[in-house]
Amino acid sequence: MKMSRNALIAGIAVGACLSLSSSLSAQAPATLSPQRIAAIIASPDRSAADRTNDLRRKPEQMLGFIGLRPGLVALDLSAAGG
Repeated sequence: MKMSRNALIAGIAVGACLSLSSSLSAQAPATLSPQRIAAIIASPDRSAADRTNDLRRKPEQMLGFIGLRPGLVALDLSAAGG
């Protein structure tokens, strides 16, 4: 199976993040509460286009699923259509 260069780089990045996150999990703070996630999504800094995209992307569910915690940065890899 042939893999594209972008897919390979994305796989390496995800693997590195998972490896790093597992080593930090013992000292990591609690995940964000549903109320905090709702406040982030309701932020006035977000555009009308962001809010339109929310209908199909369901950011509340995604942020809850990935276990976002204070101090972490979430990166949307391969965000393009196709």
